[in-house]
Amino acid sequence: MVDFRERVRHRDRGRDDWWGINRSKNETSFSATAYRRDSRLEVITDSPTSGWEGLEQLLLKCK
Repeated sequence: MVDFRERVRHRDRGRDDWWGINRSKNETSFSATAYRRDSRLEVITDSPTSGWEGLEQLLLKCK
């Protein structure tokens, strides 16, 4: 299973604006952000982890 405790960053286009979501340990923030050419998800961990293939499949189902 992928360990999300260290940091997750996400940038995506909502209905009218671009939004950023940041999660670091126990804090989560949401904010409007500048235009981006692409949406993105970054997962930063502090230790080796497994489960990336399963996470990728779940994300691809969201298309």
